Amino acid sequence: MKYLAKASCAWLPCLLFAATAWGNSGSVAGVKMPPPHAPCPVTDTYWGESVVDPYRCLENTSDAGVQAYMKAQADAAAQVLAKIPGRSKLLQRIQEIDAEVPANVTAV
Repeated sequence: MKYLAKASCAWLPCLLFAATAWGNSGSVAGVKMPPPHAPCPVTDTYWGESVVDPYRCLENTSDAGVQAYMKAQADAAAQVLAKIPGRSKLLQRIQEIDAEVPANVTAV
C-alpha cells in the first residue's frame, strides 16, 4: 500500500490528459483546467484512403490562438506539478546529476 501512495504521482499526466480529453474543463488537484481545444478537422488522402486529423490546426504554432491554448495548458500543468510532494527536492537532485554529465556525452 505504501508503494501505491508513492507511485500515485506517476498517474498525474494521465489525469491532466483525462481532464481535458473528455471535453470537461474541470479541475485536477484543485487547479482549474483550461477547456479542450475545439476540433478543426483537416482531411488528407493517402493511397486512396481519407484520413481526418481533428486537431491539425494545433501544428501551426505561429497562430496566436494555438499559442494561447498551449500557454494555458502549460500554466495549468505547472500549477498541478508544483503540488507534487517532494517535487523541489527531486528536481534539485535531477539538476545535480545533470550537472555531472560531461558536455561531450550525447544520446544515441
